[in-house]
Amino acid sequence: MGRVGHRGPSTGIDPWTFESRIFDPTSLKKLEFLNIGCCKCVTDSDTKSISELINLKELHISNSSITDIGISYLRGLEKLTTLNGCNITGACLEFIHALASLACLNLRCGLSNDGFEKIAGLKSLKRLSLAFNRITDASLVHLKGDDGLANLTGLH
Repeated sequence: MGRVGHRGPSTGIDPWTFESRIFDPTSLKKLEFLNIGCCKCVTDSDTKSISELINLKELHISNSSITDIGISYLRGLEKLTTLNGCNITGACLEFIHALASLACLNLRCGLSNDGFEKIAGLKSLKRLSLAFNRITDASLVHLKGDDGLANLTGLH
């Protein structure tokens, strides 16, 4: 399984960027795991290249600069089972809804109730983390009867 992740200064390797002249998605077609968490240099435009990683199963983007616009480019990642951390709004949930294979979704991003019904439509979803959101019982009603959801965390 191919893996790529951020390597910080502690490893002696300079953090890499996704600038189009450096990142060539055609050379990473077999990549299944990508961790770009805490890479502030990765922006929405970079997700166009990430969307070409058709075998990607796990994507970790917490504390990056990717927003709703960047997530919209990912909707074609049919094998994506894990999406960890997002800097998004409820408007983006429609694009996340298109990721039908998602089994694990970690949304630590200040979401409110707006658009939350889209989460309920993710039939493969097994694990959902909603820490640091402003979700109320009104949104959680949409998850009622979802027998596949085995783990719901982050509700305070």
